[in-house]
Amino acid sequence: MSFEQIILRGGLLAILLVAAAQDVRKREVSNWITIPLFLAGVLGVLLSGSLAAIVVAGVVVAAAGISGGYGAADAKIMVGLIGLWPQTVPFSLLAMLLFDLYWRKYRQGNFAPLVMAILGGAVLTSVAEFTASRV
Repeated sequence: MSFEQIILRGGLLAILLVAAAQDVRKREVSNWITIPLFLAGVLGVLLSGSLAAIVVAGVVVAAAGISGGYGAADAKIMVGLIGLWPQTVPFSLLAMLLFDLYWRKYRQGNFAPLVMAILGGAVLTSVAEFTASRV
């Protein structure tokens, strides 16, 4: 892993940590965090030229509007990750699904602070990448 990738991933983890803290505390995340992350992700998706990334980003945004299970902040953050750190998307989506199921069953709330799950997926991705680079 290059130095630039380490810096990018560290910065994204720091941003996700701040966003998760806001989500847990207030059940909303500041647009000062989500909009720049979203725009950087869109730019990353477009520059990648990957049709799969474009489709996944579109599905994530559409699902946020249709399902009502997660909010616009979660969708903007996921699009940011698709464009900037696509390896974290499978772990983050799985963590979001499992955390949402847990929250609905045991916490009796409609809206789980899913940015916390996205952060968990990013941390798992970091551990997997670090482990893979050491082998």
